[in-house]
Amino acid sequence: MKNRWILVACAGTLFSTVALAEEMGSEQKSFADLDADRSGTLSVEEATENRQLTQEWVNLDTNSDGLLEEAEFSRFNMTEVSE
Repeated sequence: MKNRWILVACAGTLFSTVALAEEMGSEQKSFADLDADRSGTLSVEEATENRQLTQEWVNLDTNSDGLLEEAEFSRFNMTEVSE
Protein backbone atom coordinates (compact mmCIF):
# COMPACT_ATOMS: atom_id res chain seq x y z
CA MET A 1 0.00 0.00 0.00
CA LYS A 2 2.86 2.36 0.87
CA ASN A 3 4.47 1.73 -2.53
CA ARG A 4 1.21 2.65 -4.26
CA TRP A 5 1.17 6.06 -2.53
CA ILE A 6 4.78 6.66 -3.46
CA LEU A 7 3.98 5.81 -7.07
CA VAL A 8 0.96 8.17 -7.06
CA ALA A 9 3.07 10.95 -5.53
CA CYS A 10 5.81 10.48 -8.13
CA ALA A 11 3.31 10.47 -10.99
CA GLY A 12 1.68 13.64 -9.66
CA THR A 13 5.05 15.37 -9.44
CA LEU A 14 5.94 14.32 -12.97
CA PHE A 15 2.66 15.62 -14.44
CA SER A 16 3.00 18.88 -12.50
CA THR A 17 6.53 19.37 -13.83
CA VAL A 18 5.45 18.72 -17.41
CA ALA A 19 2.51 21.11 -17.07
CA LEU A 20 4.77 23.81 -15.63
CA ALA A 21 7.30 23.37 -18.43
CA GLU A 22 4.58 23.67 -21.06
CA GLU A 23 3.19 26.77 -19.36
CA MET A 24 6.62 28.39 -19.20
CA GLY A 25 7.28 27.55 -22.84
CA SER A 26 4.00 29.11 -23.91
CA GLU A 27 5.11 32.42 -22.36
CA GLN A 28 7.88 32.79 -24.93
CA LYS A 29 7.14 36.09 -26.62
CA SER A 30 7.18 36.39 -30.37
CA PHE A 31 9.19 38.92 -32.34
CA ALA A 32 6.06 41.02 -32.83
CA ASP A 33 5.32 40.95 -29.09
CA LEU A 34 8.81 42.21 -28.25
CA ASP A 35 8.91 44.83 -31.03
CA ALA A 36 7.15 47.47 -28.91
CA ASP A 37 7.74 50.37 -31.31
CA ARG A 38 6.80 48.26 -34.38
CA SER A 39 10.02 49.26 -36.13
CA GLY A 40 10.62 45.81 -37.57
CA THR A 41 13.74 45.38 -35.44
CA LEU A 42 14.39 44.71 -31.76
CA SER A 43 16.52 47.05 -29.71
CA VAL A 44 18.42 45.92 -26.63
CA GLU A 45 15.82 47.76 -24.53
CA GLU A 46 12.97 45.82 -26.13
CA ALA A 47 14.82 42.54 -25.63
CA THR A 48 15.34 43.04 -21.89
CA GLU A 49 12.04 41.24 -21.23
CA ASN A 50 13.83 38.02 -22.17
CA ARG A 51 17.00 37.43 -20.14
CA GLN A 52 18.24 34.61 -22.36
CA LEU A 53 17.76 36.72 -25.48
CA THR A 54 19.90 39.51 -24.03
CA GLN A 55 22.57 36.97 -23.03
CA GLU A 56 22.70 35.67 -26.62
CA TRP A 57 22.50 39.14 -28.19
CA VAL A 58 26.10 39.33 -29.45
CA ASN A 59 25.84 35.94 -31.13
CA LEU A 60 22.47 36.72 -32.72
CA ASP A 61 23.25 40.21 -34.02
CA THR A 62 25.14 38.85 -37.01
CA ASN A 63 25.43 42.20 -38.81
CA SER A 64 26.55 43.98 -35.59
CA ASP A 65 24.16 46.89 -36.04
CA GLY A 66 22.93 46.76 -32.44
CA LEU A 67 19.47 45.63 -33.52
CA LEU A 68 17.91 42.24 -34.17
CA GLU A 69 16.00 41.74 -37.37
CA GLU A 70 13.33 39.07 -37.49
CA ALA A 71 15.66 36.64 -39.30
CA GLU A 72 18.27 37.06 -36.57
CA PHE A 73 15.61 36.59 -33.89
CA SER A 74 14.40 33.42 -35.59
CA ARG A 75 17.85 31.91 -34.98
CA PHE A 76 17.26 32.51 -31.27
CA ASN A 77 13.88 30.74 -31.43
CA MET A 78 15.44 27.79 -33.26
CA THR A 79 18.14 27.55 -30.57
CA GLU A 80 15.47 27.64 -27.85
CA VAL A 81 13.52 24.78 -29.43
CA SER A 82 16.57 22.58 -29.95
CA GLU A 83 17.76 22.84 -26.33
